[in-house]
Amino acid sequence: MSITMPRAIRALALALVALLSIATIAAAQSAAAPAAGAADSVAYDAIPATLPSNVGSLGYSATRTSEFGDRVVLGSATGALARVQVGFSSWACETGAWNTGDCATTPGATFTHPVTVTLYAVGADGAVGAPLASSTETIVAPYRPSGDTVNCDGKKWFDGSACVSGVLFTHSFDFSGAVTLPGEVIVGIAFDTRNGGAHPLATTGPYDALNVALEGTVTVGSDADVHGVYLNSSVAGNYESTGPTGVFRADTGWAEYGTLMLAIVLDAPSAAEPPTTQPTPPPSAEDAIAASGQALPASTVQSGTAGDDRTITLQLGAAFANQWVFVTFYSEPTPVGWVWVGPTGAATFTVPASLPGGVHTIALLDESGNVVAHVAGVTVAALLAATGVAEAELILQLAIGIVLLLLGLVGVIASRRRRGAHL
Repeated sequence: MSITMPRAIRALALALVALLSIATIAAAQSAAAPAAGAADSVAYDAIPATLPSNVGSLGYSATRTSEFGDRVVLGSATGALARVQVGFSSWACETGAWNTGDCATTPGATFTHPVTVTLYAVGADGAVGAPLASSTETIVAPYRPSGDTVNCDGKKWFDGSACVSGVLFTHSFDFSGAVTLPGEVIVGIAFDTRNGGAHPLATTGPYDALNVALEGTVTVGSDADVHGVYLNSSVAGNYESTGPTGVFRADTGWAEYGTLMLAIVLDAPSAAEPPTTQPTPPPSAEDAIAASGQALPASTVQSGTAGDDRTITLQLGAAFANQWVFVTFYSEPTPVGWVWVGPTGAATFTVPASLPGGVHTIALLDESGNVVAHVAGVTVAALLAATGVAEAELILQLAIGIVLLLLGLVGVIASRRRRGAHL
């Protein structure tokens, strides 16, 4: 049976499509996944996802307070400061007052007032250090609802299940990447009232019933002291501990109310901009493990599909999301380089060709060279010893060779047909 030209061309086309498809799939499986886009990272969060109607709070006017705050420890998120969110409680009525039984508010009515948020360094023994960044914004605060004389005593409003005095809301203060924060900061919230603040206003206004919310529950980072706050009041009796008045200082004895409702959000570093420095990994796996901040389970490591376990995905979790880590393999230090951890906490990369097959330890370093975590007992497949190339590369080279061979076959067939036509 002879092969005609149309049949040969069709066979060649089908072989070409099939082989190139196999090679493309294999090459794609060996390539590192594209880096995920950067997103904001929450460094500290003591604000509930769903706000209650109200919580315990500090009234600035009632306590002659100029500034109130908390000392917080940030989580592992990295990046420049983007914004600080603060919880407030408004007890202000559009007419009347919250404590006189004549509070009346048009639904949706608001008032405005300038508020300053400042982040300070932590000094010796927890003292307030130098200011790191500050933002002053005019917040929009709701008036609390009218007093309810049916379900409540006429002084409080009814939220459908309970009678409450104030109404909880939050405001985010923009810092626009102003500074990179240390791991621990003091946050202060300051504003003026009729009889308090840096510049007392002397006249009564709804700001006299504006409070800063307490009773926060920390879900990211930690409160440095759940029984302590920072306070600047002109009245000694408003402090729980002895010390000077009229200065922003630590105060203890706040029991379960000592966590302000705050959140600190950072601009995550861009996935397109890895650090320019290269840390020096520890000289051995033993040294890396000894210096490691965290031992991650073997389940953290997932090898690639189709038996390709030189492509590795690390499922590091939310604590590592949106940041760069410097990956190094052991026994002998074999750096992979900077790898981006996406918003889901996953990082995918290809193992260097110089790393032999076998069982290894993976160390993750930060920009300062600290080993932030490690995974021991990671099995990596060997490269194909006969060729010195990875499996996907070998498939691609074989595909190209077969295609060239088929093209040569077509050329021979065509040449014979031309010779036959002249016989």
